[in-house]
Amino acid sequence: MTCINKWNSLLAERFEWIDVAAVHPFAGQVQSSANPPGYSDAEVEALNSLTENLSHAVATEIHKLEFENVHYETYVTDTPIANFIRELVGGIEKITGDAKFTKRLNAEIEREFIVRALAGPRAQMMLDTEAYMDFLRNGVIPLRFSRKDNKELKDLLSDDINEVRTSNGDWQGVGTYDREKRFTPDNNAAVHTLINRIYRDAGAYEIATAYMGCELVLAGITLQVCRSTDRHWKMTCNDQPTKQLEILHFDPKQGMIKSIHYLNDVTLGDGPFKYIPTSHRWQDDPLRRMAAKTNGVTNYLNNEAERARFLRLPKALQNCAIIGSVLPDGSSLADRLLAREHPYTTEEADAVLFDPGGLHRGGIVDGDGERVNLQIMFRAAINGQPF
Repeated sequence: MTCINKWNSLLAERFEWIDVAAVHPFAGQVQSSANPPGYSDAEVEALNSLTENLSHAVATEIHKLEFENVHYETYVTDTPIANFIRELVGGIEKITGDAKFTKRLNAEIEREFIVRALAGPRAQMMLDTEAYMDFLRNGVIPLRFSRKDNKELKDLLSDDINEVRTSNGDWQGVGTYDREKRFTPDNNAAVHTLINRIYRDAGAYEIATAYMGCELVLAGITLQVCRSTDRHWKMTCNDQPTKQLEILHFDPKQGMIKSIHYLNDVTLGDGPFKYIPTSHRWQDDPLRRMAAKTNGVTNYLNNEAERARFLRLPKALQNCAIIGSVLPDGSSLADRLLAREHPYTTEEADAVLFDPGGLHRGGIVDGDGERVNLQIMFRAAINGQPF
């Protein structure tokens, strides 16, 4: 079977489509037909019109990028499509007054277009290997490295691991972990060089590059030690009881492939990385997904004021990417997601390569367990520089 036939066969696979971006954080608490509060009928009508036009423009452009080559600068310069998107988003900001949301939404849309333009039509970048097809199908694959490479990496990081392990675990807030250390080419070139080599040797770069359809570069390495006392995973609705699917999410920012690379033995009680296979391919409205990503980093819904600000957005933009923190336990969707979630322990993987656009979580440790890992980020690049 040729690469193109494999791709078409994959598209034709039958599986359940779940629009996770449509999950509303306050389902059951807010009437689905209710208009955002504090607006006149004319403002509501204007918001609905702006949102509908924006949704259509985004979907149309994404469809075009599936089949046509478009230069990425089309979306960052003074072009009709870029100006039209900015005009519509600006109209939403003028009525809602929520500049934090609209600025990030515009950036999410722009980034989505640029990354898709860098990739070009998907069928151009097929790779005829079993590992690649597994990644394409599931959005995730376990990786194994040689015993020599694993030992070399752990030896290289031994002092850093001890340093992070003995830190006080004082969480610094959103965007950080309770115990972490970040490596750059400037502060630890040896780690970057080794990660680059072993991931190339394992075929991970080849898989990720073919999957993204564009150049990828190593853009981030974070050493993390997870324990049961951690607070970083309780970022959304942190004044509410912890959910069964707490922090299950899809990432903001298009154009990344990630890896969780274990540095100790990880069992089910040690907060293993978990992924819902095929969730990277579940169907949803592109704008709604971008709004969910935007809310996931601009509004953590942690108090009544934040939740009130969220409810002033147009109804079609009231979505959240961190769905596990807002899904009611025992709901039909929560039960279906729990049943599909796959934990990756070190019995199965030394590392896990994944598309962060699929639903995933990890690092929630039980009892005296511990997870020591690197979180590794590969980003789409322009002229060799991460975008």
